[in-house]
Amino acid sequence: MVRVINYDLLIDELRWDLIKKTLRHIKEDQIPGNHYFYISFLTSHPEVKLSRRLLERHPSEITIVIQHQFKNFVAGNTSFKVSLQFDGMDEELEAPYSAITSFADPSVKFGLNFKDKKQSKEPQEKESETETTTIQYKNADNVVILDKFRKK
Repeated sequence: MVRVINYDLLIDELRWDLIKKTLRHIKEDQIPGNHYFYISFLTSHPEVKLSRRLLERHPSEITIVIQHQFKNFVAGNTSFKVSLQFDGMDEELEAPYSAITSFADPSVKFGLNFKDKKQSKEPQEKESETETTTIQYKNADNVVILDKFRKK
């Protein structure tokens, strides 16, 4: 099997790290300046923790807003936790950064979108697709193989 570097995953990891560092600016449930965040994440992710009520209402994905009315915010190493109100009821939720599908700070017109998470749940299939693509490139007429020019 041809091994390849999964650049999409590496870039996603950098983006999740950026989100983690951004969320760590929240201190004592206060966001600096006029910032506020829209965070969408997969509720079906196995490490997401939220009430059954929210899961039933949002079985695949939810978008939350972190702005004025939130409590108990913690940006951990692998996930974040927050308490928000939904329909007048306090709900505590926790989501790993890897479940995030989009992140935005509209106050500064900044946003990140992630690749389709359904594809990333099947890494073996993705590798085989990449392997096929790599083989196709090696057999293509317009590709120059540099192996004969390399020192051995």
